[in-house]
Amino acid sequence: MVCKNGLIAFALECPTCGGQMKLSPPGPKANGLSFRCKTNRTHEVASRKFSFFENLKPTIQDIMDFVKSYMEGHTLFMTSKLSGVNYKSTAVNWGSFIRELFKEHFTRSIRQKVLGRN
Repeated sequence: MVCKNGLIAFALECPTCGGQMKLSPPGPKANGLSFRCKTNRTHEVASRKFSFFENLKPTIQDIMDFVKSYMEGHTLFMTSKLSGVNYKSTAVNWGSFIRELFKEHFTRSIRQKVLGRN
């Protein structure tokens, strides 16, 4: 799996035949971008596969609205209201997960700067 930002892959290995899969326009099995195998075009996987979004029911747009609002510094309660995400169950879990992602990204960035890599 190859990720540029750590959230969504843009290429991965086909779980059926081992060929290389690339992001493609939606096919019959997906309602958004999907991965399609270069070897066998009938092998298709939803773009959420192997990502932060894989088991989430809301659309990726709703999730991005939540993340954007949270990054803008809104409280978790306000973020859930602005994005339409349920506060009591989903928003609290997502907030915790996003904080962990931010920490990991920050730690990785600092480590790269300390080691002299940009």
